[in-house]
Amino acid sequence: MTNASIPTRWTRTDTWRIVILISLTVLMMAPYLFTNPTPLIVANSDLGTDLTGEVYPQLKYVLGALREIGQVPTWRTYAMSGYPYIGHPVVPLFYPPNWTAPLLPLTLWINLHSTLHLIWAGVGMYLCLRYMTGVQPNATLVGALIFGHAPKFMAHISGGHVMMFATMTWFPWAWLCFHLFYQRGKPLYAVLLGITLAMHATTNGFYLAITALVLLVCAPFYLRTLAWRTWLWRSLLGGALSMLLLGGLAAAQFLPMLAIVRESHRTTLSLADSMSLDPALLLGMFFPFKLPIAEWFLYLGGGTILLALYGAIRDWRMARWWLLGILGVLILCVGPNTPVYTLLYEYMPGFSLFRVPQRFFPIAVFGFATLAALGTQRWLDDPRFNRGFRLVTLSLIMFYIGSLFLSASVGEGLGFYVFPYALALPAMALVLFFAPRLRPAFTRLAYVALVVVLLADLWIANHNLIRPSPEQVELRGDALVTAIAPLMNPGERTLAPYGRISQLNLVTQGISAADGYDPIQVKRYADFLARVVGCDFAGYSVGAPMMRNSAVAERDCPTLNANRDLLSMLNVRMVILPLDHPAPTPDAISVFTDDRRAAWDIGPGRGRAWLETNLTAVEPGVCLDTLTATPGMNVVEGPLPTDLTRLNNPGTVQVIDRLIPNGEAFQVEVSGAALLIRSETYATGWQATIDGSAASVYPANCALQGVWLPTAGSYEVIFTYAPPSIPLGLAISGATVLLLISYGGWLSLSAWRKHT
Repeated sequence: MTNASIPTRWTRTDTWRIVILISLTVLMMAPYLFTNPTPLIVANSDLGTDLTGEVYPQLKYVLGALREIGQVPTWRTYAMSGYPYIGHPVVPLFYPPNWTAPLLPLTLWINLHSTLHLIWAGVGMYLCLRYMTGVQPNATLVGALIFGHAPKFMAHISGGHVMMFATMTWFPWAWLCFHLFYQRGKPLYAVLLGITLAMHATTNGFYLAITALVLLVCAPFYLRTLAWRTWLWRSLLGGALSMLLLGGLAAAQFLPMLAIVRESHRTTLSLADSMSLDPALLLGMFFPFKLPIAEWFLYLGGGTILLALYGAIRDWRMARWWLLGILGVLILCVGPNTPVYTLLYEYMPGFSLFRVPQRFFPIAVFGFATLAALGTQRWLDDPRFNRGFRLVTLSLIMFYIGSLFLSASVGEGLGFYVFPYALALPAMALVLFFAPRLRPAFTRLAYVALVVVLLADLWIANHNLIRPSPEQVELRGDALVTAIAPLMNPGERTLAPYGRISQLNLVTQGISAADGYDPIQVKRYADFLARVVGCDFAGYSVGAPMMRNSAVAERDCPTLNANRDLLSMLNVRMVILPLDHPAPTPDAISVFTDDRRAAWDIGPGRGRAWLETNLTAVEPGVCLDTLTATPGMNVVEGPLPTDLTRLNNPGTVQVIDRLIPNGEAFQVEVSGAALLIRSETYATGWQATIDGSAASVYPANCALQGVWLPTAGSYEVIFTYAPPSIPLGLAISGATVLLLISYGGWLSLSAWRKHT
């Protein structure tokens, strides 16, 4: 995969190719940057987007907290009865580019964020190709365009996976630093590798694991060009430096995340199976699917495939390793559909981290882009075609033409689009085979034709994935939310077990929800919510409860079987159901209906907090069974006071109307020892004070928070989410940044002394 003799001198031509790359990317995204008012980028399908369901509410929540309390929130209150915010793998608060969000209108910032990361991916790919393969600027630009304008990236943008996509764009930079360190042995490149891995970690930890795995697998290949002692020393030094910097810079994200992961759902092989690509879906590399699910969208483009094939045949000595890597990635993408993934999952330590095998595919895009650049270079140098390439090309042309006839006869029955994508490979073949017959003066024109065919294919696919939509249309008010808002008291929640309600509109109206959408959920709360709705679905869902975002779970639990007592504990007032569903409780009152859903008022819950003396101490494993066995029973995972007496009226609780950053305060009048139960998800890191003195917070009623009040009296109880991992992580990351600045200053001073 490497070549130690590759020239690495930067030229003016390289600079101009970078300018062209940036200009073409901006041109592709121009409708989303230079239109007034700025539109949102949404999916050009009925699948919806996480942009308005997850990303936009998160950004509005964070920016609102910055305005109101002057600090970044550590706890999210608007969904799932509360959830940790700092450290959450899909809430990249510590990713430096995200710190610019307050500087621009939110919609423009999101679009610019995506555009700049497309540029970042392309420039990183350009540098990788120049410093690794030695291809010349024109061929390098082709590879950079294939990677930077990959429809796979646009599919994630269309799905609202803004932060996940941002992580993918760092892969070429990590690979570049990794390669330069092994090639040159300078510690600077190991430091830069650590920084790029930290950027992975602060955006999406899953892609950090993928990148680290790829680099580990590729490291032994450098034994081909290095003595084994040199290789071993560089491996140890580079690994130590990059891991130390990764851990230091990402500590602010990592340390709180560890606590979240410990309390979340665990990965299983069945989950990986559900998140794998069916082998038949690999056909999507040739044609874009009509159902553009981001994780399944694999389209590479006919021009890309033909150029990569030519590169593999003409430069077999280098290309064979890339082909081997691409094959390995595709095998991993199909997950347990092959025995390879199952064996790795069962016997390779840490492999259970890779719970979504289909997310390996961007690495294959990187490999195809590299092979295409090699093919372009060989075509520019000496456009020769052996019999094997001619036969394969003819076969592919016949395959695409046959697909056109099949599409014409079947019509809408095919699950993928054929026209105009079937024309891309024949058009590229026409350029490759016939352009060399032109006079040498037309060589540049032939190259331009190649780029035009390539971009036409990629851009058509990209623009069919996304469409501009006015912000006021996507963020328009929800009539249901508008109707129920005046009927709810502060602190009361909604429950929409089957979805069909806008999370963004709830956030805008200041309404919290007991349900939510999150790939990583607090397990005790997810299990509690499953009892609330009476659904024992055992599969994986990003929704809580499971029916909210899983068609399989909705099929298995088609009717809500609500537990009224548990609903009351969550302080749920409004239940939103599909229109054809019965009332959630016998006393529920319909307050809103439209053509697809109904809102039911089930009456007041227990409030934001309440006092209990009818209690049983339980172990975590039997908590929910004990709680639901006896109506009116309350449980706590902790010791009971010896003087606890059951009281019919233990006292009163009143929410103190005072701003508590990342917390809440109560004024409590209690007539004896009692447990104050707060209707908020329990998680490690919650702290409490009683009249200023520290008190322990226990898991109460399996998923909520409880604090013991020892004797009768009047107390001010303040809950605050402040896990010690947050200041510790910030301190470590801050110290690492200072060390990096010092190291940069030392390098600059050394260079200045050497120059003078």
